[in-house]
Amino acid sequence: DVDLQLLRTHFKHVRHQFSDISEKLGDNISKIYVESLRNDDLKKKYGALRRVADLCAQIDRQLSFFTGEIKPTLKPSDINHIISEIGLRLQQFLPINIELQTFFDHQLPQMVIDSDMIIHALGALCKNAIEAMPNGGTLTLATSRETSGVQIKITDTGIGFAQHLSRRIFHPFFTTKGHIFGKGLGLSAAWGIASLHHAEIKIDSRPSHGTTVILQLPNLKPQAQKSNAVSGKSSATILVVDDAEDIAEATMMTLNRAGYNTLMCTDCEQVEKLLTSPQQRIDLVILDYHLGKMTGLACASEILKRRPNISILFYSGTDENPELVAFISNHNAAHIRKPCKSQDLINEIERLLQRRSSN
Repeated sequence: DVDLQLLRTHFKHVRHQFSDISEKLGDNISKIYVESLRNDDLKKKYGALRRVADLCAQIDRQLSFFTGEIKPTLKPSDINHIISEIGLRLQQFLPINIELQTFFDHQLPQMVIDSDMIIHALGALCKNAIEAMPNGGTLTLATSRETSGVQIKITDTGIGFAQHLSRRIFHPFFTTKGHIFGKGLGLSAAWGIASLHHAEIKIDSRPSHGTTVILQLPNLKPQAQKSNAVSGKSSATILVVDDAEDIAEATMMTLNRAGYNTLMCTDCEQVEKLLTSPQQRIDLVILDYHLGKMTGLACASEILKRRPNISILFYSGTDENPELVAFISNHNAAHIRKPCKSQDLINEIERLLQRRSSN
């Protein structure tokens, strides 16, 4: 689509300017965080500012997908398993008046994709489908094997839209839901992710007759992976473990702005549950040294028992002690004091991830 390619080029420049503003906003919010702990009124203002900055980071990330500035990490993946995982996640918040159906072709080959990106794209498409059924309906996810690859079909029985809108449906910020800040990027991100996989995405819709979205994934060959970093971006998944949710969310905001996928846990028990899923990708854990029931060191030991290749970055408001120094030395971990500058945190993460990939 020539129009979308032109928009992609244009929005690269827009995103770079927006990203600079978003980063400065996030850094300034981090600076007032310590003061907010001693001032209830300031704490409320901090919370409101953080939500705005978090939304800006989400917009920046969606635009990064659309412009193709986050490069995929391609690995053989099980599409049916991915759809099953998405189905389980949807069941947790699906409205009671919407039924979820899944149909699998059990003869699918392994597909060479970035599974995190494809999950993001399918999640955006499913969210759009759910929002199109305010009065309830049926959401159907189906897979099938095609000559050229694998087809994923998402069908809803919602309100649909007029055919003349289909040319603009993937344009950034285009939405039929009214003028709401940050809306209209989910389908743009999905199109960008499909483009990065040399895939084709089609939408067929009619008013009052629902919508069908088809994602056609081609057969790609595994290839030697180059660095994913583009303008400081990465598709790595980082788990933030901190019993102070405000700090964890502020850290995630910084990481999302830098292009990382993020997860959050508030204690080691949640971490252990998360690690029981072998398909849950985690590349690095940022771990508060002073957790509630268990020390950061004990939690790190449990993590490495289950996933010995995960990188560990401790962060705390105190200096390193002999026990922590010994652990860092023995496990190629690292430590950073908080609060810290966003760029210092990103630099340390990139150093650990590069060291991990070279081992």
